[in-house]
Amino acid sequence: MARIAGADGWRDGRMTRRTDGATDGCRRPTRMPLRAFSLKAPQARATNGTYSPKTCTVPAHKGHAVKLTLKHLAYAYPTSRAGKNVLQDVSFTYETPDILSILGPNGTGKSTLLQCIMGFFKPHTGSILLDDKPLHTYTQKEIARRIAYIPQDHTPAFSYSVEDVVSMGRTPYLKAWEMPEHTDKTIVHEALACLGIEHLSTQPYTAISGGERRLVLIAAALAQQPQLIVFDEPCANLDFGNQYKFSQLVERLHSNGCGVIMTTHYPNQVLDLGGLCALLHGGVIQSFGQAHDVMTEQALCNMYGIEIHLRRIDNRLVCIPGSLA
Repeated sequence: MARIAGADGWRDGRMTRRTDGATDGCRRPTRMPLRAFSLKAPQARATNGTYSPKTCTVPAHKGHAVKLTLKHLAYAYPTSRAGKNVLQDVSFTYETPDILSILGPNGTGKSTLLQCIMGFFKPHTGSILLDDKPLHTYTQKEIARRIAYIPQDHTPAFSYSVEDVVSMGRTPYLKAWEMPEHTDKTIVHEALACLGIEHLSTQPYTAISGGERRLVLIAAALAQQPQLIVFDEPCANLDFGNQYKFSQLVERLHSNGCGVIMTTHYPNQVLDLGGLCALLHGGVIQSFGQAHDVMTEQALCNMYGIEIHLRRIDNRLVCIPGSLA
């Protein structure tokens, strides 16, 4: 599962490159000047070890809006017993730059759904359309120019530098064995700056913390310049402050025309972001629509099997588990 769409391949935690000289029939697109938008970086580390605010630019996405259509999707793992589907009759339509949060309990198929959307898993029945064309008709490189994917967990096998890992986000725009050019390196440095992790650029990816690796993978996705970023539990391993900063980043991406699909275990994050929400339980989409319409107390109680209350604090709706007595 540890794969980043856009690298020639992360398979089983190992990075692989094509050695057949193929370019998937794609020529490298003409380099265009960066279109960027301003974002307040989380914090920039000063030379004295303190933190100070920094304004930077996020590499803007390229291309037209992305439309995903899922029709009666079903999937079962090869090792599953006959008739046991992880996903069952999943149907919805999504179009960038919407924010879509997929909320559900553990083991309900959220990560599997994302991997089907990315083309890593082939559905047993049903179909996935990307811009009204079957997903399987696209090459992996063509998908990677539209969609970036950040896995839930990634176990590094080699001690690439952080900058090298972020540079892998530029792979969809490179021919086989082609080295990144100055424009690519500029995009990489901007992506690092936007997440406030420039100070990690020369560090081995294997030597940094799990939360820092998560930020590095997000930077690689930004460097990919997609129209859509797919996050699998993006706030896993992130501290409370970085969880909030991630939500700010999602809002900035959305305002700049880049869509986000993400799985999450945090109902309050979904309520804060708004946008679309899919409640996935038992491999079935129980409800799909605007987050504040879909996330009712009864729906959440049924899904998680506990008492849940929704309360408004000033202008924010919050989810509170357990009894209020």
